[in-house]
Amino acid sequence: MPNLKSFVYVSTAFSYCVHNFIEEKSYSPPIETDKILTLLDILNDKELDKITPM
Repeated sequence: MPNLKSFVYVSTAFSYCVHNFIEEKSYSPPIETDKILTLLDILNDKELDKITPM
């Protein structure tokens, strides 16, 4: 593979673990990206840990 530029592997093992069945499709995110970035700016690590699903 002399012309290979990159190889990307994305595991679905832990993707959307809240679903019982994961289809091969793109899922909408549960929250918009700009809202996540805002939360990262205004919350401290302890507060983020409280709202992060496990």
